Amino acid sequence: MLSEQSVQSPEISAPSAQKAIPSLAINAGEDKYEEGEEISVIGAIRSLFAADEHKSWTVSTIETALRESKVPVKAKNPKTTINTSIMKLCKKGFIRVVRKGSGRIPNRYRFAGKKEEAGTGQ
Repeated sequence: MLSEQSVQSPEISAPSAQKAIPSLAINAGEDKYEEGEEISVIGAIRSLFAADEHKSWTVSTIETALRESKVPVKAKNPKTTINTSIMKLCKKGFIRVVRKGSGRIPNRYRFAGKKEEAGTGQ
């Protein structure tokens, strides 16, 4: 027979929507992030483009830069999330397509010169 002992179950906590970023190597211009501050994927991508206005980016190079900067992209397929963010930034005029890809050749994107104001992300 089982003795009457209280069985303690481990506490289960729901993961937060975003993790705090200890350090972000892509600080640039107006997008300065303090230690422990949360950052969105689209905000991190915006910072990448603003940091080097003449560099062209692909979804793969952005994914690598975000991973190196320890920006969490919580998705089964991070490239899809990154591509959606890129399309939103293109629509807002913040970045532009400099080379349309085809087949295995990816699209290349570059900063378009339009600085977004803080808090205007829709």
